[in-house]
Amino acid sequence: MMDLDPLTCYLAEAVASRARKADKAGRTVSLSIRRGFSRAKTIDQPTNVTMDIFRVCVALLDQFHSNEDEHHFISLAYFQ
Repeated sequence: MMDLDPLTCYLAEAVASRARKADKAGRTVSLSIRRGFSRAKTIDQPTNVTMDIFRVCVALLDQFHSNEDEHHFISLAYFQ
């Protein structure tokens, strides 16, 4: 079974870094995993902080995803 936290943190940093470079911040985090898992959450305040985005992803995984299957693809999108 694959631990998704390191990959999720890496993706959160990549997304947050691009947002900071563009001087942007967003409120909606969308997390998708091949095999049919896709969830999004809108937060109260716009952010481009890696750990804010990562915490949203972890909360989505904890709430909605069963970690029974192996995963080979994960994507993270971030919207203003």
